[in-house]
Amino acid sequence: YINKVEIKGGNPVTCCKQSRAIHGKTPSIEYFAFLQGRSSGIYSLLISAAIVIMPLPDAYAGAEQHTSDTHFLGGMVPKGHWAAVLDNLYRTSTERFNDNGDRESLTADSDGLVLDAQVVPLLTSFGAGASLGTVSLKAKLVERRHDLTVGYGLSENLTLGFSIPYGSNETKVDFKMLGGNLASNPYFDSSQPISATNPPLVPVGALGTTVPAGTEGVQQLLSNSAFGYQYDKIGSARTSGMGDPLIGFRWQFFNDPVSRAILTPVVRLGMSNENNPDNLFDVAIDDGSTDLRLQVEYIYAPSPKFDTRLRLCYTWQLPDSVTTRAYAEGEYLVPKSRTEKLDRNLGNIAESYLELGYLAGDWRLYSGFDMMRKGSDDYASPSGQDVSGLEANTEQVENLLSVGLSWSGVNQWRQKKLPFPILLQAGYRKHLFGRNRLDRTDYLLGLTAVF
Repeated sequence: YINKVEIKGGNPVTCCKQSRAIHGKTPSIEYFAFLQGRSSGIYSLLISAAIVIMPLPDAYAGAEQHTSDTHFLGGMVPKGHWAAVLDNLYRTSTERFNDNGDRESLTADSDGLVLDAQVVPLLTSFGAGASLGTVSLKAKLVERRHDLTVGYGLSENLTLGFSIPYGSNETKVDFKMLGGNLASNPYFDSSQPISATNPPLVPVGALGTTVPAGTEGVQQLLSNSAFGYQYDKIGSARTSGMGDPLIGFRWQFFNDPVSRAILTPVVRLGMSNENNPDNLFDVAIDDGSTDLRLQVEYIYAPSPKFDTRLRLCYTWQLPDSVTTRAYAEGEYLVPKSRTEKLDRNLGNIAESYLELGYLAGDWRLYSGFDMMRKGSDDYASPSGQDVSGLEANTEQVENLLSVGLSWSGVNQWRQKKLPFPILLQAGYRKHLFGRNRLDRTDYLLGLTAVF
């Protein structure tokens, strides 16, 4: 299920929750809209090197047209200058929202499942009641992500930017089998075809057996090529690497003393590694699809103490192909022979975000409400396989509430108390409601530097 919701069902970090410099999407108040991640030594070194080797101009001298400019709500880089954003995310998930919007464990589909002939067709010959036991399965997903976004001010109203994401996803798994009345055949020859004279399993008590196949027997069933499934053994899994980079620009097409409006077109390049079809618990960094995104953002600051902003974002997920196992709805175990390069068209995404901010000196406190709606996914098999299992329950909904605090060093820099302008931000985000999404808890930390 983790794979299905987070990968097949669409990128868990979508549109208004992904990038600041490019398409400003989340309750972030930093330069470019929220990029998720955990700090990296390499990225920190890049930012530090840029600050050290480049002279720091008075980028904001005389430019404070909006009282909230010191917190970079518009994400516009001053003309002729650069800005870099390093965002950090730590996220944990132990539950999900199902298709009815109810919370349940990540492994609700499998925990407590009896491995009988309906689940494992190999057991049909043993008659009714034969089973390998009951599955006991618990899982926790821990995501760490860091994104480096760099922007350049082509003019006062036009900023060009790109984002490079990197992260790691770890699924911690506790798996064991309970009970069962079938045992592993001690004389089974895996180099020979399965037959009536070479069965891999026998009833407990036959051929000198005394205990059920148990956890190790099921692991062999899943992984040994003789049984046809050839999955990796069930256990904790970790994936790390680069996500899908983004490139785009921010165009401020309206600006007066108390409000502004910004249009942000973005291209997300599907360059991350595909999900491993042989591992049941690994979670890819991104879904690997190429997307087109369009965002409109409106910022209103009627006084030096209060501001608000509204974002609307729509993502077109372009058709592509992915190598995975085709399966029908209701199937649990899928033979490796059904692995195929399938045509894929992930559902489009509509998002909105409303944020209220309160400013006190160099500090800003904010609260935001995020809504996301995603259409269902479509798959097609060139060989005509049933792909209904990949398409089922891929329409997604989520509503999130966020709170955060930021500190701006722009005024301190103007007073020569800091060597360069920086912005620090910390945030917390939690689901209020969802459908076919992980129920996650997010901890956010960000750093912005201007040079």
